[in-house]
Amino acid sequence: MKTLRQWMRAGGFSRQQAEFLKAEVEAAGTTVALVVKTAAYSAVSGDVVLANATGGAFAVTLPVPAAGVKVSVKKTDASANAVTVSPHASETIDGASSVVISTQYESDDFLSDGTNWWRV
Repeated sequence: MKTLRQWMRAGGFSRQQAEFLKAEVEAAGTTVALVVKTAAYSAVSGDVVLANATGGAFAVTLPVPAAGVKVSVKKTDASANAVTVSPHASETIDGASSVVISTQYESDDFLSDGTNWWRV
C-alpha cells in the first residue's frame, strides 16, 4: 500500500485529498494501480490513471479486451488539453473508436466484455 506521502506526490494532491484517496482504496480491499501520467500510456487491467495533460494532449490506450477487465481514467488538470482514451486495436468503446476527456476532474470507468469496451 502507498504511504500518504506517496499519494500526495503521485497526484500533486493536498493532504486532505490524499487521505481521502488512500482511505477509499484501503476500504475497498482491492488492489488498484494508481498511476499518474503526463504523456501517452498503455494501461493494464486494474489501473486507475490520473491523467495530467498540462504539458499537452495525450492518449491512454486500453489493454487487450478480456472479460471483466476494468480501467479508470481521470483528468486532473484544468488545461484545455484533452486526454483521449482509445481501445487496443479495432474494438470499440460504447460503439465509438475513442472517448475524449476534456474537463478537469472528469472521469470514466471502462469495462471489457472480452470483445469490446463499455463506459460504466
